[in-house]
Amino acid sequence: MKSIVRLFFGLFFIVTGPIFIIACSQITEHKIVKISGPTMGTEYHISWVSRKQDQASLIVEREQVQQQVDRLLLVINKSMSTYDPQSELSVINQDFTPQWRDISGDLYRVLMMAKQV
Repeated sequence: MKSIVRLFFGLFFIVTGPIFIIACSQITEHKIVKISGPTMGTEYHISWVSRKQDQASLIVEREQVQQQVDRLLLVINKSMSTYDPQSELSVINQDFTPQWRDISGDLYRVLMMAKQV
């Protein structure tokens, strides 16, 4: 669970880092864009400052970021959810055979972090 939280904080800093840099630069007019959505029994909310000035560009940017975040969260959920019996992690946890199993790089990194904690 701590590893999933670390992944979310990593995502948070990946998304908010560039936003912080943009916010600190000399932008004449700030446009705050917000997205939110459900994930893993809860919801997320992300806000950022956009350089886009026209409404159409803001809408396109918002939709693109929303799709990228939702896609990333879906990948994480399909790989590491303990609630989805078909997730990569659940399948490993249910398999008691002493055989090697191929896993995704992301799940491998989370499992290696979990060993250190």
